[in-house]
Amino acid sequence: MKRAFQITWWSLRDTYEELFLLVGANLLTLALLIPVVTGPPALAGLHYLAYHIATEKRVEFSFYWEGFRSYFLDSWKLAALNGLLFGLLGVDVWFYMSQARGAWRVVGLVGAWMLLIWAVAQLYTFPLLVRQEERKLSLLVKNAVLLTLAYPVFSLTAALLLGLVLALSVVIPVVFALVGLSFAAVMSAHVLRQGVEMVEAYQAQKEKGNGR
Repeated sequence: MKRAFQITWWSLRDTYEELFLLVGANLLTLALLIPVVTGPPALAGLHYLAYHIATEKRVEFSFYWEGFRSYFLDSWKLAALNGLLFGLLGVDVWFYMSQARGAWRVVGLVGAWMLLIWAVAQLYTFPLLVRQEERKLSLLVKNAVLLTLAYPVFSLTAALLLGLVLALSVVIPVVFALVGLSFAAVMSAHVLRQGVEMVEAYQAQKEKGNGR
């Protein structure tokens, strides 16, 4: 849980340090979300830029367009999958929890848990899209879900903190319009980075233990 608060602070710091760059990226992304067809690629471009900020690499606005072009088709595949899964799980929860009786409600509860897991896994999906070398949607989904389940307290806390910051920014619409999406992308990149580091640390410790 402490790591999630730490990441929130890092994300706020990075957003402030790259404020002018991220404001421009945020405004551009909001504009590109309007035509719909450019929406998912715009989010991919924003996350590609945010990933470089989170990894403390050299940052240029051209990275936004690089991500936009490179992940145009892949971002649409991810968006379509997201729409399908949220739609199916949402209908499942609504039907079995509101209409069914007895044991069938268990199906609704299972669907609700799956919906929650996939919602939290959104922290990892777009960052994985721009970071993962192998561009397989099935592998992206697998990794996002595994990271969510491997560290559920960390992932859920990070998702709640991100939601809280975005909710506060919506209270002052101009703040969300200027940096809301950019902050979310930077924080998601930090969450993925921290999640991968925790997995690698666990694997190293496990291998060390097996070597004894």
